Amino acid sequence: MENKDKDYVLIGGGGFLGAHIIAALQENGVRNRIVVVDPHPRLKTFETVEIDEKNVIYEKGSFLDGDVLDRVLPNAVSVFHLCSIGHTGVYGAQKWHKLVHKVNVSGTEQLIRKCQTHKVSRFVYASSVAVVFTGKPLENVTEDEPLPDPCEYLDVYSRTKAEAEKKVLDASTPDFKTTALRFRAIYGPQDVSVAEKVVKMVKKNLFMFVISRHETEAISNMSSGENCGTAFFVADRELKRKNGKHGRAYFITDGEIIKQYEVWHPLIKALGKSPPVHRVPFSLVFLFVQLSSYVSYEMLNSAPPMSRFELEILCTNNTYSIERARRELNYHPKTELFQKTVSYYRNKSKFFPDILLFFDIIPTFDKHWCFVKCEIVNSLVMKLIIVLFLSNLTVSLLWCCTVICCDNALKKCFVEFIAALKLLIHIFVVVLHRIIQFQPIDTHEPSGLDLYVLVCIHFTMDIILSIYLAATAVPKRQKQKVTKKRNVRGREHPTVRTIEAFPMLPLNPCQPEPKAKSESEISPEDAETVDFLIRELDDYVEKLEADCENQTKISPFPIFSNI
Repeated sequence: MENKDKDYVLIGGGGFLGAHIIAALQENGVRNRIVVVDPHPRLKTFETVEIDEKNVIYEKGSFLDGDVLDRVLPNAVSVFHLCSIGHTGVYGAQKWHKLVHKVNVSGTEQLIRKCQTHKVSRFVYASSVAVVFTGKPLENVTEDEPLPDPCEYLDVYSRTKAEAEKKVLDASTPDFKTTALRFRAIYGPQDVSVAEKVVKMVKKNLFMFVISRHETEAISNMSSGENCGTAFFVADRELKRKNGKHGRAYFITDGEIIKQYEVWHPLIKALGKSPPVHRVPFSLVFLFVQLSSYVSYEMLNSAPPMSRFELEILCTNNTYSIERARRELNYHPKTELFQKTVSYYRNKSKFFPDILLFFDIIPTFDKHWCFVKCEIVNSLVMKLIIVLFLSNLTVSLLWCCTVICCDNALKKCFVEFIAALKLLIHIFVVVLHRIIQFQPIDTHEPSGLDLYVLVCIHFTMDIILSIYLAATAVPKRQKQKVTKKRNVRGREHPTVRTIEAFPMLPLNPCQPEPKAKSESEISPEDAETVDFLIRELDDYVEKLEADCENQTKISPFPIFSNI
C-alpha cells in the first residue's frame, strides 16, 4: 500500500485538464496531497468539476525554475507533466519557436533529471495525436505506427511534442517508470481550446461553413476532460504495479468516431443558431489561413483565426485505436459526455445575455477577482481596438466624400482635420495593442479574425484613397470658356470669348495690369459695333465662297480656263 504522506505533483495542472485529473484521483480513493505547479492556477473557476480543496496545494511558479522543482519534488511519488505551449495562440510565429522548444523539450528534459535526482517513482506525460499527424489520412492508427520524420510535421508544436515524448519514454526504467498519453481534442464545459472556441464562433456568426477535402465531412475522435482525467489515474495505477507496463504510449479518446462538424450540431442548436450547410473549397480556406497567419503573427502579434494544423486535422480523416489502453490500462471511457457540454452552454446562454458572451465576460462566483479583472480588461481592450479600426474606416470614407464633393476651401480644412484624427486613432491602436501584450498569456485570446478583416479593410481604403488623391493632384489645363452666339443669318460662329481668357496686357511693365471686364460690363454701343463688324465679315466670307463656286463651274482646272 502506498504511503499517504507522499505527494502527487501536477506540472501545469492549474487548468481544465488538471482539474479533471484531481477530480479523478479523489474520486478513485487517492487521499495523498496533490501539489499543483502553475503560474496562474484557476482550478476554482471550473464550476462543473468537484474538487476537495483540503488536499490541494498550490505552488505558483514555472517548472522551468529549478528552485521550484527542488521544493515540490523531494516528497513526490508521482509526477503528471501537463505543461506545453505552441498549440494555439501567438506561439506559432517564427520568433517564438525557440521558446516553444525551450518549454516543450528542454523543460521536459530538466524535469526528468530532477525527478530522477529526487527519486520520483512514476512519471505520466500528456502527449498528443499531433506526434503522428502530418496532414495525411489516418485510419484507426495504433501506437505501433512509427513517428514521422521531424521535417514532415505541420508546426513547431507537433515537432517538439514528438521529441519530448521520445525523451520521456526513453528515460523509463524499473526505478523511474514513465508513460505517455496521446489525446485528441480535449473538450468539456469551460475548456478554452475546443468548446469555448466553438461557442465564441457560433455567437459571432462565424461558424457558417463546412470545410472538407471531399464531399463528405472528415471523421475523427475526441477526448472528453472527464475521460482524460480517468486515463491519468489508470496509467498511474499501471505504473504502480510491480510488473506494470512502462515506457509505452497510449492513444486516449472517447472511443467513438464522429463527424467533425456534425458533432457540434446539438451545441449550435442549443445556442439558438442554425448548423452550417454551405461548403467552402479547401484550397480557398488554405490560402486564407496562410495569409491570415502571416498577418496575425508578423503584423498584429496575435493568434490567427485558424492555424494550418487546425485546418488540416479538421479536413482530414484521422481516427485512433484505443485497444492498447483498454487491454493494458483497463481504460474504459464513459460515453454520452458531450451532452453534458451541450447542457452547460444551453443553461449558460439562458442565464447570461448575449452581450456578455460576445465580450467574453462571464464571471463566476468562484473566480479569483484578479483573474476576472484581467479577463475583463483584456476583452474590453480588444473590443476598443476593433472600435478604433471601425472609426478609422469611417474617417477614411468621410475623407473620400470630402475630396469628391466639397469645394477647395472646405476640402482643405476637412482633409487636414481628418488626417490629424486618423493619426490620433493610429496612436491609440498602437498603444492599446502594446498594453494588451503585457497581460498574462493564459487570459488573453484575441479575436484574430475580427482584427484581420478590419485591418485589411482599413488599409485597402487607405490605398484606394491615396491612389485617388495622387490622380487628382495632377493639375489640368483650364479650358477656356467659349460662348456661342448666332448672327443675323442664323449661323453659329465663335464670337467674343470671356474677357478673362484674353487679359489686357499693360502698355508699361511698371503699370499694374488693368482689371478685366466681364460681359455684363460691355456698353450697348460697343455691342452694336461688334455685331456690325460680324455681319460685314459674314458678308465678305459669303462673297468669297460664291466667287470660288463660280470659278469651279467654268473649269475644274483654273490653269486651262482661258483656252
